[in-house]
Amino acid sequence: MSQNFIFPKPKDADTFEDIVRDVFARVYKNNNLQRYGRSGQKQHGVDIAGLSESKLIGIQSKNHPVGRISKTEIAEEITKSENFKPGLDEYVIATSADRDVDIHSFVLEISQIRIAQHKYPVAIKFWDDIYDLLCDYPDLVYKHFTKYFPLSDLANIRYDLQKLTKKTLNWPVSGEELIALANENVGGIPIQDPYNLSIGLTTFEDVSFAKMVDLELQFSHYVSNNTDPLENSEDIAASLKQLRATLANPFFSKELFVYIQSRLTVGYLLGWTFRKVTKYELKLSFGNQLWATSGLPLVGAKLSDDLPEMLEQGSDEVAVILNIRRNIKESVYEYVKSMPKQPKAVLSYSLQGYTVDSAAHAVSLSIEISNKIRNLVDVWRVKKIHLFGALPAALAALIGYHLNAICPIAIYFMDESRSHYLLGAEIKNS
Repeated sequence: MSQNFIFPKPKDADTFEDIVRDVFARVYKNNNLQRYGRSGQKQHGVDIAGLSESKLIGIQSKNHPVGRISKTEIAEEITKSENFKPGLDEYVIATSADRDVDIHSFVLEISQIRIAQHKYPVAIKFWDDIYDLLCDYPDLVYKHFTKYFPLSDLANIRYDLQKLTKKTLNWPVSGEELIALANENVGGIPIQDPYNLSIGLTTFEDVSFAKMVDLELQFSHYVSNNTDPLENSEDIAASLKQLRATLANPFFSKELFVYIQSRLTVGYLLGWTFRKVTKYELKLSFGNQLWATSGLPLVGAKLSDDLPEMLEQGSDEVAVILNIRRNIKESVYEYVKSMPKQPKAVLSYSLQGYTVDSAAHAVSLSIEISNKIRNLVDVWRVKKIHLFGALPAALAALIGYHLNAICPIAIYFMDESRSHYLLGAEIKNS
């Protein structure tokens, strides 16, 4: 993409600082880089600060859309940065000025002198460098330069949170404990922007997200063979609602980064709890991709409608099958026909190739499925939906997120023997 576009420099200093923060959040694998202070406040040569592994990084943003950045300006900012607390491990000057060999040599010489004096090193990044970094993160190009960017290029978002070691709390915790944790995980830097909480959610006792996320939700104790899945889902739903209430504090961002390895039912419950109407945005880790609820172009869902199987004409209920990872129609048909109350029809939707191609495909697929469910309520006047599916929990969360104004949806999962379906949860408007 760098060969196809030249991005315009922002004239506004705040806009440039936003770009710098977003880019270096990716470079340093820390979505909680903090803007330090505001215009008119003493910033000690630092506009943005945060941790990268065990290092504290300070970044000074200098917007020069026209002309050069001077050696005097650089020297003054480096001197001011010495007073930043806590002490820095690395200092970067990010400027929108064009690359300048003389200035680059000047900064390199200063850095070598500082290292010899056992002080932190200094680097400078020109607009050309920032431009090159932007090209590695097409979703940031989409965010900051939408009208210059072909949406077809934005298929995948990659974001590796695992490299940033942090302290992890286990849910449930109080809001005060979470705020204290956030302050600890940013290395004592004053938090200026709403904190982007990272969450690990699992129903498997051998899965742990310790040191990868801020907060771990371990729900394996709810899904043992000796417990009622429906009662368990009600407890999990209550716990997720409690989490949402805790995060209502404006200290926390409405953007949540989520690792999820769980039963499908929990994925749906997560998405429904933080659904679109609540104004939250979810970033769900799936393999090496980040499946986001927004900020992506819509692509073809590649979802086909199979011929419906009609059962009980007078019923106001339907069964829906989502064949996303594999075809489960036969086993679901067999189960549905054994139900005491027969639904009006069994509707089956299948994904071409049984593979979700990208982050953009995932969100487009989830919206398509949620629209089909909404159509059953609005057009078919269905009063209850029985939902079956073979799909990733992250996709279930995306579907739950985009649902709105629904009839009750009963969600089923295959038991551990892989021979029988169980009712795992029921989602209602209430």
